[in-house]
Amino acid sequence: VVCMYLIYPDVVRKMLQAFSCRDLGDGIVYLRADYDIECWTGDHLIYSLGVALPGLLIWGFGLPSFVAFYMWKYRERLHSEQMRMWFSFLYLGYKTKNYYWELLLAYRKVLFSMIGVFLVVLGKSVQALLGILFLLFCLYLN
Repeated sequence: VVCMYLIYPDVVRKMLQAFSCRDLGDGIVYLRADYDIECWTGDHLIYSLGVALPGLLIWGFGLPSFVAFYMWKYRERLHSEQMRMWFSFLYLGYKTKNYYWELLLAYRKVLFSMIGVFLVVLGKSVQALLGILFLLFCLYLN
């Protein structure tokens, strides 16, 4: 569980990059990560819709949702030896009633990565502004 959680942001970012394309002015859209790959044709279409999208849904949203559900289901036993062995790094820094908070932070990482990947066309200053506004919104919710 710890290893999955540590590589979580990088895996999500890589999956999101499969959807970040750019038109270089010749009418053809290329993948930002590799301008040799034409977007939404052939292998890219198969990879993005067959690997990256399901991976993003399963890894990016499904994994934290599963862990949140599991922790919610066994919230009365969070301090048992078995639960502490598997999940304590997610909730020990918080009050017992806020055991879920680290999982909300995982969703925030996904949404923040989406700002970084999908809004690159708007420029770095707009990305930075939207990132700050998003973080202020998260701070407000906190």
